Amino acid sequence: MASAAGAERLNGLLDSVLGKLKPVTRALFVGHFDDEGGTLEFRLDNPAILDRAQARQGEFGEVLSGAAGQPVSFKLVAGSGAGAAGGVGAGRDASGRHGRTAHDGGPAPRGGDDSDEAEWASGGDYDDLADLEDADPPLSAAQRLIEAFPGAELITPEP
Repeated sequence: MASAAGAERLNGLLDSVLGKLKPVTRALFVGHFDDEGGTLEFRLDNPAILDRAQARQGEFGEVLSGAAGQPVSFKLVAGSGAGAAGGVGAGRDASGRHGRTAHDGGPAPRGGDDSDEAEWASGGDYDDLADLEDADPPLSAAQRLIEAFPGAELITPEP
């Protein structure tokens, strides 16, 4: 099944295959199939988990073969690559973040950008820290209960 059409067909089966896997294995196999010179490859979107994914490749391959109706052999590789899934950066939006959301099984995109963190670290608009007022001291558990229940009174035992 090592062809561009085969890779495209397997990419179409991924949602049903991932739904049949254990959650840990499902989390490892976020990626796409690609045909590289006659060799079928599964490209992981997160290269940092390649070793862990290789340890569970058999489980993934078994469920995949069942869904395809024939044995499927593939090489597990890291990176986005080109090919059946639409080229380099496939599955990513214009900002370079992953295009899937938590609703469709992938990780949710990270909001904001790193400039917010850099501004905070450099002090940015927070030059007048001396002008800030101290917060009220935290309330004790008993004080919080009294506030939560209007009309409640604290009764202390007599010595």
